Amino acid sequence: MVLRYETFSSAPGVAYYQSFGGYHIPPKPRGPIPFEETARLASFYLARHEKAGRLLWFAKILVEKVPDGHWQPPEALPPGAHCFLDVVVGSAGIEPGPPIDYQATNHRADYLTVEAGPDGLPGQAELLHRKVFFADLYLYRPNGKLRLRKLVRTDEGFSLWHYDDRGNVVAQLEESSGGFSPAERDLMGIQDDTGDRLDDDTIRQVMAHFLEGLTRRRRPAGANEVVRLMQGEFERCGKDFDEQVVRELLSRELRGQRRWGTDYRAALDWLRSFLEDDARKQDRGPTDFLGHSL
Repeated sequence: MVLRYETFSSAPGVAYYQSFGGYHIPPKPRGPIPFEETARLASFYLARHEKAGRLLWFAKILVEKVPDGHWQPPEALPPGAHCFLDVVVGSAGIEPGPPIDYQATNHRADYLTVEAGPDGLPGQAELLHRKVFFADLYLYRPNGKLRLRKLVRTDEGFSLWHYDDRGNVVAQLEESSGGFSPAERDLMGIQDDTGDRLDDDTIRQVMAHFLEGLTRRRRPAGANEVVRLMQGEFERCGKDFDEQVVRELLSRELRGQRRWGTDYRAALDWLRSFLEDDARKQDRGPTDFLGHSL
């Protein structure tokens, strides 16, 4: 995801904060503050919450002066005035526009600021740029516990944490693809068909990629990790399925209700054997390792 200030500032329900309390995950922003108060800050935070109050995302904004970003204002200013100017992109590049209220810069990454002397003659206008330093995004389980956390950095790299039903971290990934997106599911508005069953072709594609990853990468730690990895594959397709739905889908596949290709069946046989072995090690019956009769 490209971290653009305009994307975050224009999200529904966004609020502005000067700081946050402690280093909890998710953090607890202090505030909020009126947008006008950010005019004096070199950095501030944007955040969006669910209606229930849970934090959906949290982004740090740096306000940077652009090197050599100086222009002469197009008109005289009132003596002693501190003004903000619109940014106009002309044929010669950036040009200063007329004075505007600070509120008008709300959804703009770039704007100009200038101060006038006692005689009303202004100095050079400076170009300021709002840069998203990082964005932290959160997805929760139906029980309110954190399910996924994704930290997106200014270089477009990211880290992704998976949490279990009790809210404990079970895995951290740093890969070229992962949970969320497109555009981090419209900046965590999400609103897709969570819980809906998929058509057979989509399930086949997800399962094929999932099974290929299992056999190529490494041996999973057990049944819980198998389910979590399969959840991750569905999330990459934009499907936010909870653990129970994924277990049901996997159980159906392992019962052999579909007859697709020799390689596919062989991979399923390998997975079935692995899960049965894992169940025996945990002193559970080989037919109930996913909580379903196979």
